[in-house]
Amino acid sequence: MSQAAPHPWEGGVAQRLKIRIEAPDQKEVDSAELAALAPYLRKTPKQYRSRARLSALLDTSARLLHEQGIEAFSMSSIADEMQIAPSSIYEYVADASQLMAAIAVRGLARMSAGYVQFTVAGSKAIDMRAQLTQRARFFLEHYSNEPGLRVAIQALENDPIYSQIMLDESRRNAKAFATWLASSDPAVSSESLLDRCLVLIHLASSAARLVESVEPDEAARVLEAYVDLTIGLVPSAS
Repeated sequence: MSQAAPHPWEGGVAQRLKIRIEAPDQKEVDSAELAALAPYLRKTPKQYRSRARLSALLDTSARLLHEQGIEAFSMSSIADEMQIAPSSIYEYVADASQLMAAIAVRGLARMSAGYVQFTVAGSKAIDMRAQLTQRARFFLEHYSNEPGLRVAIQALENDPIYSQIMLDESRRNAKAFATWLASSDPAVSSESLLDRCLVLIHLASSAARLVESVEPDEAARVLEAYVDLTIGLVPSAS
C-alpha cells in the first residue's frame, strides 16, 4: 500500500521546532473568510456549490504556489491542474495578482481566527513563558506552512492595497494578544499594550523567515529569543 503524501503543513517550522498545528478541514469558504475575501473577488459566491468551487480554486492555487513558486504561477497552469477552462477562474478574479491577494487574505484570515481562538482557550494554569512560547510557535507555524501564504505575501509586499490588508490583520491579532496579556494582570489595560503587541506581531513574520533558513538548534534559539523579546517589551509578561 502506498503511503499518503505528506500534508503541506508538515516540515518547515514544524519540523525544526517539533510541533504541529492541525490544518483546517474545509470544503467551502466559511462566512468569515468570505467577508475578508469579498473586496478582492469579482463576484461573491452565495450558494454552497459556488462557494465550494471558490474554495477548490483557492486550495489548488495555494498548493501550486506553495509547491512551484511564483515563477510557475499562472491562470493556465491552475486551470490545467483543475481540469477547467481558464474562464472559470476569471469569474472570481481579474488576474493572477488578484488571485495571489485572495490566497494571502484567506491565509491571514485563518491565522487571525485561529490565533484568537487559541488565545481565548489559553489556560492560566500554564506559566506565562510557556504560553508565550506556544503563541510564538503558533504564529511561526501558520506563517510558514499555510499553503501559499508566505509566497503570496512576499510577492505582494510592495502592493499598497496588500500592505493595508496586512496592517489590518496585524492590528486584529495584536488586539487579541493584548487582551489576553491584560487578563493576567488587572493593573494593566489592553489599550496600553496595543502598540507593543503590534510590533511583536510584525516581528513574528521576520522570525518565521529566519527560523526557516537555519538549522534546528539555531531555530529553537531564535524562538527563545523571540519569547525573551516579548517578555522584555510587555510588562505584564515579566
